[in-house]
Amino acid sequence: LFGFMRRLFEMGYMYLPATLLAELLRPKLVASYVGKGGMTELARNANLMGKISLFVLMPVLSLTWLAGNELLSLLSGEKFTESGHYLAALLLALIPLSQRTILESVAMTCNKSQYCTLASFLTIVALPVGYLLLEAGYGLWSVIVAMCTAQIIFNLTVNTAMVHSTSYRVDITGFFKLMAAGLMSYILAQLVAQQFALP
Repeated sequence: LFGFMRRLFEMGYMYLPATLLAELLRPKLVASYVGKGGMTELARNANLMGKISLFVLMPVLSLTWLAGNELLSLLSGEKFTESGHYLAALLLALIPLSQRTILESVAMTCNKSQYCTLASFLTIVALPVGYLLLEAGYGLWSVIVAMCTAQIIFNLTVNTAMVHSTSYRVDITGFFKLMAAGLMSYILAQLVAQQFALP
């Protein structure tokens, strides 16, 4: 089950704008930083890329949370049923992962690649977290939580280091608004689905 969901996770990541357009976006980031705009223009472009990726991702997450069981059953040829909650939780890791790609590009552009190395090292913390959850009997949830934890630790480390050493700033308000809009659309869709559910 996890291997199948992991494959779906990787496919979702591959089709995010930040991944699909990586070869085009990195030169754009470098050009914006080297040009007259400097760090301000770099931050603006990076935030725009992050918002676009999140905008594309939110409907996918909403659909997975609404119809995860049916979706997983359909894609697996009815091999895996009643496990959509695992897939929905796993896909949540795409949110920090999509931003990680952009943060790495920003750090490389600013010649701060050491922050990525430090952040990668700190993600080791996710291993004991996953192990403790596994020992506590949480099964597959331990792996999913460990994956999400690792991505969040990486992003927080790189972003914190960039904020303290450069004038780079993430548009936190804009990202929260997008996530709030996605959550509201999910809640509304859930209410509509319950309203028209067959008896």
